[in-house]
Amino acid sequence: MALLIAQIGSRHLLLLQRLVISARALPVAIRDQIPWIAPPSSFFVETNQLADTLAVIGNALTINFRLLHVERTNFRAFFESMDDLIFVTTLNGKILDINPAVESKLGYSATELVGKSISLIHPADAFETSNNTVSAMRSGLTHTCNLPLLMKNGEQLPSTARVWRGHWNGQECFFGISKDQTAELAARAALSRERDLFSAGPVFTITWDVAEHWPVIQVSNNVTDILGYTPAEMLDADFRYADLIHPNDLKAVVDEINWHIKYRRDTFEQSYRLRLYSGEYRWFYDFTRLMRDAKGQLNEIRGYLFDQSHLKEAQLALIQERQRLVNVINGTQLGTWEWNIATGEVTVNTYWANICGYTIAELEPVSYTTWQQLAHPQELARCEEQLKIHLADSDHRYSCELRMRHKDGYWVWVLSEGSVVIRDANNQPQIMAGTHTNINERKHAEIQLHRRELLDHLLVELAGELVNLTPTLGIDTVIERALGRLGHHLDRTFFCKIDHVTNTVSKTHEWTAEGVIPLRDQCQCIAIDRFTTFSKSLRRNEAVIIPQVADLNRNWQEECVLFVAQNTQSLFMPVMDGGRLIGFLGLDAVKLPHQFTNNKVEFMRVYANLLASTFQREGTYESLRDSVVRYDLLAQQTRSIAWEVNAEGQFTYISPLVESILGYRPDELIGKQHFYDLTPEAEREAFKAQAFEVFARQGLFQDLVNVAQHRNGQRVWLLTHGQPFFDANGTLLGYRGADQDVTAWQEALSRLAASEQRFRIVFDHAPLGIAIPDAKRRFIYINHAYAKLLGRDREALLGQCLDGMIHPMIVLKLQHFLRNWHRENAPIIRSIGVICARMVKWCGEMCGSR
Repeated sequence: MALLIAQIGSRHLLLLQRLVISARALPVAIRDQIPWIAPPSSFFVETNQLADTLAVIGNALTINFRLLHVERTNFRAFFESMDDLIFVTTLNGKILDINPAVESKLGYSATELVGKSISLIHPADAFETSNNTVSAMRSGLTHTCNLPLLMKNGEQLPSTARVWRGHWNGQECFFGISKDQTAELAARAALSRERDLFSAGPVFTITWDVAEHWPVIQVSNNVTDILGYTPAEMLDADFRYADLIHPNDLKAVVDEINWHIKYRRDTFEQSYRLRLYSGEYRWFYDFTRLMRDAKGQLNEIRGYLFDQSHLKEAQLALIQERQRLVNVINGTQLGTWEWNIATGEVTVNTYWANICGYTIAELEPVSYTTWQQLAHPQELARCEEQLKIHLADSDHRYSCELRMRHKDGYWVWVLSEGSVVIRDANNQPQIMAGTHTNINERKHAEIQLHRRELLDHLLVELAGELVNLTPTLGIDTVIERALGRLGHHLDRTFFCKIDHVTNTVSKTHEWTAEGVIPLRDQCQCIAIDRFTTFSKSLRRNEAVIIPQVADLNRNWQEECVLFVAQNTQSLFMPVMDGGRLIGFLGLDAVKLPHQFTNNKVEFMRVYANLLASTFQREGTYESLRDSVVRYDLLAQQTRSIAWEVNAEGQFTYISPLVESILGYRPDELIGKQHFYDLTPEAEREAFKAQAFEVFARQGLFQDLVNVAQHRNGQRVWLLTHGQPFFDANGTLLGYRGADQDVTAWQEALSRLAASEQRFRIVFDHAPLGIAIPDAKRRFIYINHAYAKLLGRDREALLGQCLDGMIHPMIVLKLQHFLRNWHRENAPIIRSIGVICARMVKWCGEMCGSR
């Protein structure tokens, strides 16, 4: 029995050992995807249960490993597909892995970066900052890095990085995602240029921070011309834009902005009053855009504002007019009517008839049909519909604006209002009474106001096109498009440009309506003296309105037909550059009569000024481009190198001409060499000390002659000029300047100095007496023979005036001789002359003759 128990125990133990071995092999088999040998079955129930349990665990592990593999595959795909640069580093900044975006944007391969310090891909001058940032991240003090990344070719990639901790292959690490800021910085630069261009017009731009009182963070320079405040005053930290808004308008403005922010309506228009620097309040139109970041968070508010006081004044006048009409109604000073609905008979007062130019007697018998006959067909149907609704439901007020024909044939706008005053027992309308109000003036004001609003919006759009000219959208295209829009309700618009070289005028742009014959080809190179009368008005910056060409006197008619046809109404608007006429805009009404209103004339004058500014700006840009070309050519001709160095003296820029003068390409010097590295070794330390002494006191480099060494070892003399530049806090950032190759000049000076030395030796030992006086006849040089000739000490004569050594009788003649001699020899020796023994002999002869 004991032997049987021992055998069973031994077998049980062997099965358990096999079970343990299979359990250990299970995770490895699942991970490596190789066959797993399950433990053999046994008559022991416990062993079989353990094996079954192990199989269940194996199935669970298999599923988990598969999920883990899928997650790793997805993560790797995400890691490699990101456009942003992803770095995985140790906590000490050692690179463990990078994504392909790093390789494509920085130019390094993964092999070149993995295992290196992250600080090596930051600029050398940021090495210490990079290490400090890594330390701060390790301590949890920061999670961002805004240092630029250094590309393999030496260029810097502006970037900003977000960093967090994690694990990589079981090791604690940093994950960093860097975003390329190049496009954003370029966009900001483009926006800055756009603001500069826009700042020359009648509209000013402004950007507010999303904070209390709306601090101003940007404003165009022309704000001073419009509001009176300087940009510096508005950008001051204590300046509150909200304080400029009229107290009666502030709440409405704030509520509207908050509503648009809440409901994410990012563009809207406002109209409110602003206090100028003078204290006066004026109305401004504000087109506002809410700017959001990539996450949709509001980060700033931008606005385009222009003075619309004239528009508001018209609106206020309209409101006052309406109020006056209410007062007139209350005082029964209106046309009244009473309509018997059953019979159609209408009773009116005198004013009702007078609105249309009639007396009551002329209209009798007055009935509903009378009103129908006077009403304009376009409004009659609508008014009758309104009457029908009111008759069925008295709660619906009857009020209708319509035109009624005046006795003289024109149309008068009338406001017809009324209500049912008597109903029968069945609630059927019997009598209806009301008023007629002459609203002709108001309706025309509304029409004019609407047209003015359209003109204002059109002006802003046209101004935007002029200030946003691009190489593909040039000024000719913009003018052609503008003429088409200016020609609304007209037949022809054009622009004529004056050529002051040939004194001719040509029609350079023209738009015509369908069916109107273009005149552009007939209006080319017309001599200015052919329209002297017409041009005098234009040169005085006066708009010229031609009611009808055929009605003009002979002189005007002969000149105007050069540009427009007979039976044409025209408006000519001069385009002035300062006080100079450079062209004019023209509007023609050919088919139908047209009235050029003051609003239209004012609009065309503003557009003409914008067009003149654009021509001036384009001319300035052309001059600037020519200036750049001339500068490059001058630099080549004068052999001048433009350069920039940082505060340590390292080149941050150098012009390409350095290669022809010193033999080095710019990329061999920029970011790699200091300016003193080009100095020959023997003079390097002295020159470096001299230069950095100027750096220390932030002085100027003026006419500094120094020597540099060409790549081939040749010595090149340079004349250096430079000045410092600083950041916003006044910290020295470096120097900018130019080096001119003066090697030939320096060698000439050396030869001249040697020649002068030899010449001085000859002078000193010449047997002939020689002296050099200045322009005031004082000795500045005397040789031994001349001093001996006068019997005086050589040193004592220096600085003495020659006049005291000449006989008084010939002093004046000698002075006259010297003046003529200096003048004749000035181009060669300027104010220095030479007196030799010949002059002494001449003086002696003069004395002997006396």
